[in-house]
Amino acid sequence: MEKQIEKLDVAILGGGPSGLFMFKRLIEAGATHAVITIFEKEACLGCGMPYSHIGAADEHITNVSGNEIPELVTPISEWIQTVSADTLNKYHIDPSRFNEYKVLPRLLFGQYLTAQFKLLQKMAREKGIQTEILYNSPVEDVVDQPREGKVQVISCGKAHTFDRVVICTGHLWPKNQEGLVPGWFDSPYPPAKIAFKANHAIAVRGSSLTAIDAIRTLARHNGSFGRNAKGELEFIANTDSPDFRVVMHSRNGLLPAVRFHLEDTHLGKDTLLSAEQIRVNREQNDGFLELDYVFEQNFKEAIRKQDPDFYERIRDLSMEAFVALVMELREKIDPFELLKAEYREAEKSMKRRESVYWKEMLAVLSFTMNYPAKYFSAEDMIRLRQVLMPLISVVIAFVPQSSAETLMALYTAGRLSMVAVGDESEVIPGENGGAVYRYTDESGTLQEKHYQTFIDCIGQPHLAYEDIPYKSLIENRTFSKARLRFRDQQQAKAMMDAGQAQVALQPDRKYYLEVPGIAINDFFQALDAYNAVNERIYVMAVPFIGGFNPDYSGLDFCEAASARIVGRLLNTDAGVEAPEVQGAETKGLKLYMVLLGSKAPGRVIEQHDFFFGIATSLEALVPEMKAFWPEAGNSLHIDGWREVTNVEGFGVEIDARESGAPEQSAPRLFFINLGGYQSGKLEEQHYTLLTVQTDRRNALNASKSTTFFKQQTIAKVKGANAHIDEKYGIDVDDVYRIEEVLSARQKQLYQIRLTGDYKGPEDEIHLGYRKL
Repeated sequence: MEKQIEKLDVAILGGGPSGLFMFKRLIEAGATHAVITIFEKEACLGCGMPYSHIGAADEHITNVSGNEIPELVTPISEWIQTVSADTLNKYHIDPSRFNEYKVLPRLLFGQYLTAQFKLLQKMAREKGIQTEILYNSPVEDVVDQPREGKVQVISCGKAHTFDRVVICTGHLWPKNQEGLVPGWFDSPYPPAKIAFKANHAIAVRGSSLTAIDAIRTLARHNGSFGRNAKGELEFIANTDSPDFRVVMHSRNGLLPAVRFHLEDTHLGKDTLLSAEQIRVNREQNDGFLELDYVFEQNFKEAIRKQDPDFYERIRDLSMEAFVALVMELREKIDPFELLKAEYREAEKSMKRRESVYWKEMLAVLSFTMNYPAKYFSAEDMIRLRQVLMPLISVVIAFVPQSSAETLMALYTAGRLSMVAVGDESEVIPGENGGAVYRYTDESGTLQEKHYQTFIDCIGQPHLAYEDIPYKSLIENRTFSKARLRFRDQQQAKAMMDAGQAQVALQPDRKYYLEVPGIAINDFFQALDAYNAVNERIYVMAVPFIGGFNPDYSGLDFCEAASARIVGRLLNTDAGVEAPEVQGAETKGLKLYMVLLGSKAPGRVIEQHDFFFGIATSLEALVPEMKAFWPEAGNSLHIDGWREVTNVEGFGVEIDARESGAPEQSAPRLFFINLGGYQSGKLEEQHYTLLTVQTDRRNALNASKSTTFFKQQTIAKVKGANAHIDEKYGIDVDDVYRIEEVLSARQKQLYQIRLTGDYKGPEDEIHLGYRKL
């Protein structure tokens, strides 16, 4: 008798965006054997800190548009049509003019994420995936129980036991002086705490989006904005705040760049170095991945292909020389004058829908170097933090255009200024409250200025190992410090002897650089004090893993990290380490479309589903078919199958997964399942097809031409018009790009290549019962 898959109790700690994507992955994987419990410290799912009143106010705007957001249940452009008129009017949004290139107010975007979570809960119920949501349930501690193979989650004084725990707790701002020193704020969150009148100068530390949001809140409560005759935004201070102004203190005195047109940033994430490239480079470099190699391959090589003119300007520049060139150009210009110039550039980019490609590729580089960063040498990590990250933090922050307008208006009104304070500046509490800023100015003169109000706005800090909030994981050595080995051990010893606290000699008698947070592997599993993988605890809480993931990209990070986690958590890619999952042998591989059947326990009729897989034979896919539908047990069987060699004149071939995104207009293979009704039949009729189209919208439009869609007996049945909508003319039951429905392992290994002008025979449909 075949072994049944046992129940798996899974806890997701945090119901914000990270938890949302983790939940989505589990549902998409069809994890019906999983019992999912979500702990959320607030009363709302989806929005988390950034998109709720804890982290945003009405004046705050997202810096990503709908087309940049990883796919959830419904696109924003569709969801916006369902929002009440009162809410849309509040944010001055005309749904008839809204498109996927628009950005949303942060609080409204939070409502979208909440709505997506509700839809995912509905999908979970329909699939039979048991889910429990524990609202208002902050997690106080996590205790690993290795002997029992369990993990305890302590919330509200009660212990809950699970097989697997995924920590998705998101943003965390520790408090140091706030509450002890009047006028001192360790962060601007929640914004309500800085929504006050201030008839004095306010010191803001940092120039990130966090700082800009704080400035928007302060300006809203100390003045008003309006348009002049030229249509330019102007700021007028309130009569009771005549001395209101804000002084930004930035290490380099620079403002982040203005958001420009980005066509589809998810595609850029496919430019990850292949596992084979990483393996070879590490073999050639004593186990280290070279930062210069990543810079050349993930940045310069992409620019060579997409922007040859710009490439000619930088082709011979090292990473340091490139950064120096860009930073020198920025530092020569007053930051607010540069802001105005970039605002004009961004306007042109938006109007023409043309990207500023080198900036976009810098964002892609920032994303793609995250996962292999744990293989950098300590020296390269120091270079990364000191050289490249300051540029990345400036260029890819992508200030929304409305926020840029706010800054320009405040600057023009004399209410906003910038001070470059360098790396050695310090802020200390004032004797009677507020803060004293000490720094050396450009002339070398030591400055010491007191501010009645100080707001720390440096953005999400990477937590030190000791500051991880779940103390049992630290005390029991379930977690370990994130460390990177030095290539030059003598230099490392000299650094430690000179008092560099982050350099430490480890039991293997080698010197390491201690970086923020905890050590994790490529699947976000915690590594303990002995460098052993913890099979029970996964960590995608960004503040916890900043050392091994030096930069992260919001929702894109959530999407990518959750994909890696769910494959390992559900054992769909067990035994496959990330560095070996790409660059696979593809000789003899074929794409199979299989109609599976099951008479599941307690069901009256047989159920069916389609499975897509890549292998050299149908028999080789049997383990993956069983993993695809585990609850079917011994009743799982094949009712029919097709080896997909051609679709609509395109040949279908299998390649190893490569770095580099396909062209946006490249043809892709889609699977569509149409649903409809016929008079006198108490059942839903279905029709499936494969089609080659450039995007999902065209695939949906293609469904309109099918005979099934055109049959009047279906379209005219009373009550059956639930299958008709205004956007596409038909609401299909399912539409997927084939590569979306492959297993997590196969997604990492393979990609489908479509070749034109196919001359071979049509695919044969094989029908008949075959027990698995």
